[in-house]
Amino acid sequence: MEPSAIRRAAIVLAAMQPPVRVRLLATLDPAMRAELGSAMQEAMQRGWNTRSLALRMLDPTQAEAEPQGDQGLPAVFALADHLEPAAFARVLQATGMRSDDFRLSMIDDAGAAARVREEMMDAPAMSARLREATLAAANSMLDDLRSAG
Repeated sequence: MEPSAIRRAAIVLAAMQPPVRVRLLATLDPAMRAELGSAMQEAMQRGWNTRSLALRMLDPTQAEAEPQGDQGLPAVFALADHLEPAAFARVLQATGMRSDDFRLSMIDDAGAAARVREEMMDAPAMSARLREATLAAANSMLDDLRSAG
């Protein structure tokens, strides 16, 4: 299943009443149930388990809309299409994000998302100086992208 479909399904499941959710999950094969269960827990932790957001995910004209507000994506996700997976992984690592973060499923290219995860898992810890420099470079690139329109 595509990451965007997993994301939408997890948000819809998270907004369901628990008994309905349990019955629905019980009908799925174990691998899919585990994948959706993990994504659903993350959606709940982020506060994305609201009826209005679930309805938006079910509306085909709005299905690609991302959750907004404090639980939305960090601004650095705008760099996903402009950096190689290894470089983007280092930017995410500098923000403190972990390789198992649900928000990585928000990367539209599933292959790139998998490479970013792998890079994050394999990357050594960053020093404070490297973290600061990486974030400064990312913010500079974001500023350039904003000013370019």
